[in-house]
Formats: sequence, C-alpha cells, structure tokens
Amino acid sequence: MKKALYILLIGIMLVGLTACSQTNDEPSTITYSMYVPNDNADGFHVMTVDTAKLSAETVLSELKAQGILPDTVAINRFNIDNDVITIDFNQAFADVVCSMGTSGELMIVGSVVNTFLDAFQAETLFFTVDGAILESGHTVYDFALSFFSVNAQSATESNKEPRLLDADYADEELLSNSAYPHYRNEDEYAVAVVFHAYGKLQDVTILAMEFHEEGYLPGAELFTVPELTAELPLVAELSFPGDMSTYGIRFVDQLGATHMYTIYISGKDGSLILEEDLTI
Repeated sequence: MKKALYILLIGIMLVGLTACSQTNDEPSTITYSMYVPNDNADGFHVMTVDTAKLSAETVLSELKAQGILPDTVAINRFNIDNDVITIDFNQAFADVVCSMGTSGELMIVGSVVNTFLDAFQAETLFFTVDGAILESGHTVYDFALSFFSVNAQSATESNKEPRLLDADYADEELLSNSAYPHYRNEDEYAVAVVFHAYGKLQDVTILAMEFHEEGYLPGAELFTVPELTAELPLVAELSFPGDMSTYGIRFVDQLGATHMYTIYISGKDGSLILEEDLTI
C-alpha cells in the first residue's frame, strides 16, 4: 500500500514538472513598432509588429516585407552596447540610400533607424557600409543617429522639401514656462515667437537678416541653442518695426545638413511667414 502511494506521488510530481516545463518553453510574443514612410514622404505610418524571435535579421526581413528595403540588403555585423546599436550593412543598402533625393533619403534612413531603435529599445544607431562611412551626396554618416520625428509638416508645393520647423505667436502659458530656451529683446514692441521642431535639430541660431542688393543675407547671430526637439520649443522675442523686417533661423538637421529659414510678418493679415532659404 505504501509502495503504491509512493509511486502515485512520484507520478503526480512528474506530471507537474512536465506541465511547468511546457509552460516555460512556450514562446513569448515580442512587440515593436515599424516606421513606414507615408505617401508624401513627410512623415511615417507606425505599424505594430509581433514576433516570436527578435533579431537584427527578423527586423530587416520586416523592413523588406514592407518594401522599405530591397531583398538585396543584408547585415554584415550587428551589435548593441549601452543603448547604442551598431550595424554594418552591405553595399546594397548604400545603393538604396544614394539613389534617393533629400526627402527620400531622410525617410528611408529614418524608417530603418526608428524601427531598429524601437525594436531593441536603444537610444542611438550608428551604421556603416562594408566597414566604411557612407557619404550619400547629401550627408556624411559619421555620427550616431537618434530617433526621427514621426510627423512632419507637408510641403506646400511639390518642389519643396518638407518643413523641419514651424513658427507661431507664443501664448502666455508658453511664455511662463522657464524650462524653454528664450531669447529676450528689450524692445517694447517685440513679439514673442515660438519655434517648434518636427525632429531633433542642432546648433539652432536666431539671426538678424540684413538687406543687400541681392536680397536678405544673414547678419549678426542673436541667440543659439545646441539642440531643439519636438518636446522643447524655442521662444524668441523679435521686433518687426516695418513690413520688410526679417529674421533668420539656422540649424542642422538629423542627417547633418544645414538649413536656414527666414521669418517675417505678412503685410496683409499680420500672420507669421516662415520660408526656407534655399540659397545656402
């Protein structure tokens, strides 16, 4: 009787261990976001991806499945250390990036960077091509890339690039927030303008613009902040004593390209007008 009871207990224990083993061996689902360029090439659609196994190859396969990268693109090496992803792609990746215009390049690189950063919960991504720095014709990729903005304002004309920055009059609530960088002007007629970035911008500088025979040219640098993000706007108090009063704002985008916008007040309705200066 005791022997039979002992055998029964052993059987129950084995069944329990088997059940636990089966439970622990069940694959868990990993979820991350994929960033797909929209039709206007001025932002991303965000898709949810569920996978049983997360690796650089599975993420690359999903990017290929969405048509973001061709099947010829491959990863030579992949590493993640201290929230920094390092990827070495093959030449096919360079061929894709270098075949694009500025907007297309921004979207392809942004899609790859955002998707890998989200999948592996990293902060920055640095990539090479066959062990060398990629020079696309628009950008030299010799720096680590951070997350690209999901939304960007559409171009108002088909031959213009998407706007990376916008401007509006600042309200009292915004002016009362001391956390924002603030350029102050003692002129009693100055108005407060807030600049919102659609992604991370660097070396953001407010400039006085001087009128010459060939048009407005950059003058004195009035105020500089090392970095501007979508969460951290810049407030600047600017004086517009006449209809032709103009300022400039210069910055470096996420791909290392320098841009400059001019800002002035409409003589019709007093609204702010922000235009990119394509001469730089």
